[in-house]
Amino acid sequence: MRIIGIGIVVLVSLYGMYCQVKLRDHISREKVMSLKDLKVLARGGLPPKEILDDEGLKYHRRFLFAVGLAVVTTLALLVLGITGEG
Repeated sequence: MRIIGIGIVVLVSLYGMYCQVKLRDHISREKVMSLKDLKVLARGGLPPKEILDDEGLKYHRRFLFAVGLAVVTTLALLVLGITGEG
């Protein structure tokens, strides 16, 4: 049972990395040019939502879902591992 959980975490993490790489391809040039404060571009490893096109926003939502699913699965593995179940 634990090996299945670890496999899910690995697959979801790989999908999250894929979404993160694809995000960089969906930056709208028009939205970048219309920014008044360029500090928004310098924060974090992901492009900010303000400059993503529609396809980029879909990948952003998928990335957040993958991160959340990986965290929930990891926490479930920890709880099941501590109680000795599974």
